[in-house]
Amino acid sequence: MSRMVSREDQGSLFALVAFLDNIGGILYGPFLNFLYAATLSVMPGLVLLVCAGMYLICSILISVLQCYGPSIDYESIPEAINRDLGPTETK
Repeated sequence: MSRMVSREDQGSLFALVAFLDNIGGILYGPFLNFLYAATLSVMPGLVLLVCAGMYLICSILISVLQCYGPSIDYESIPEAINRDLGPTETK
Protein backbone atom coordinates (compact mmCIF):
# COMPACT_ATOMS: atom_id res chain seq x y z
CA MET A 1 0.00 0.00 0.00
CA SER A 2 2.87 2.35 0.65
CA ARG A 3 3.68 2.40 -3.07
CA MET A 4 0.14 3.48 -3.93
CA VAL A 5 0.49 6.90 -2.27
CA SER A 6 3.18 9.53 -2.13
CA ARG A 7 5.73 9.60 0.67
CA GLU A 8 3.94 12.56 2.26
CA ASP A 9 0.66 10.62 2.49
CA GLN A 10 2.03 7.33 3.84
CA GLY A 11 1.53 8.31 7.48
CA SER A 12 -2.09 9.24 6.81
CA LEU A 13 -2.69 5.98 4.95
CA PHE A 14 -1.36 3.78 7.75
CA ALA A 15 -3.18 5.86 10.38
CA LEU A 16 -6.42 5.24 8.46
CA VAL A 17 -5.70 1.50 8.28
CA ALA A 18 -5.03 1.37 12.03
CA PHE A 19 -8.18 3.39 12.74
CA LEU A 20 -10.37 1.08 10.64
CA ASP A 21 -8.78 -1.96 12.29
CA ASN A 22 -9.61 -0.63 15.75
CA ILE A 23 -13.14 0.39 14.80
CA GLY A 24 -13.76 -3.08 13.35
CA GLY A 25 -12.62 -4.69 16.58
CA ILE A 26 -14.84 -2.42 18.64
CA LEU A 27 -17.96 -2.93 16.51
CA TYR A 28 -17.73 -6.60 15.58
CA GLY A 29 -17.09 -7.90 19.09
CA PRO A 30 -20.44 -6.81 20.53
CA PHE A 31 -22.25 -7.62 17.27
CA LEU A 32 -20.96 -11.19 17.22
CA ASN A 33 -21.71 -11.65 20.93
CA PHE A 34 -25.28 -10.45 20.35
CA LEU A 35 -25.66 -12.70 17.31
CA TYR A 36 -24.38 -15.72 19.24
CA ALA A 37 -26.74 -15.10 22.15
CA ALA A 38 -29.69 -14.55 19.80
CA THR A 39 -29.09 -17.70 17.73
CA LEU A 40 -27.78 -20.05 20.43
CA SER A 41 -31.05 -21.99 20.71
CA VAL A 42 -31.63 -22.11 16.94
CA MET A 43 -28.17 -22.70 15.46
CA PRO A 44 -25.14 -22.28 17.74
CA GLY A 45 -22.67 -22.23 14.83
CA LEU A 46 -24.37 -19.42 12.92
CA VAL A 47 -21.93 -16.85 14.27
CA LEU A 48 -19.08 -18.85 12.72
CA LEU A 49 -20.87 -18.97 9.38
CA VAL A 50 -21.37 -15.20 9.52
CA CYS A 51 -17.64 -14.72 10.19
CA ALA A 52 -16.80 -17.04 7.30
CA GLY A 53 -19.17 -15.07 5.08
CA MET A 54 -17.45 -11.80 6.02
CA TYR A 55 -14.07 -13.29 5.17
CA LEU A 56 -15.45 -14.60 1.89
CA ILE A 57 -16.76 -11.15 0.95
CA CYS A 58 -13.39 -9.59 1.79
CA SER A 59 -11.57 -12.24 -0.25
CA ILE A 60 -13.81 -11.63 -3.26
CA LEU A 61 -13.31 -7.85 -3.03
CA ILE A 62 -9.54 -8.25 -2.81
CA SER A 63 -9.55 -10.63 -5.79
CA VAL A 64 -11.61 -8.23 -7.89
CA LEU A 65 -9.31 -5.34 -7.00
CA GLN A 66 -6.25 -7.40 -7.85
CA CYS A 67 -7.66 -8.47 -11.22
CA TYR A 68 -9.34 -5.25 -12.34
CA GLY A 69 -7.58 -2.58 -10.28
CA PRO A 70 -4.93 -0.24 -11.57
CA SER A 71 -1.64 -1.83 -12.52
CA ILE A 72 1.26 -0.69 -10.34
CA ASP A 73 4.87 -1.31 -11.29
CA TYR A 74 6.67 -2.62 -8.25
CA GLU A 75 10.42 -2.68 -8.28
CA SER A 76 12.17 -5.77 -7.04
CA ILE A 77 14.04 -5.68 -3.75
CA PRO A 78 17.57 -6.05 -5.20
CA GLU A 79 16.94 -3.12 -7.57
CA ALA A 80 15.75 -0.96 -4.70
CA ILE A 81 18.75 -1.88 -2.56
CA ASN A 82 21.16 -1.16 -5.40
CA ARG A 83 19.47 2.15 -6.10
CA ASP A 84 19.64 3.21 -2.44
CA LEU A 85 23.23 2.07 -1.88
CA GLY A 86 24.61 3.27 -5.17
CA PRO A 87 27.32 1.58 -7.19
CA THR A 88 29.61 -0.73 -5.28
CA GLU A 89 33.34 -0.86 -5.81
CA THR A 90 34.93 -4.25 -6.43
CA LYS A 91 38.63 -4.97 -6.19
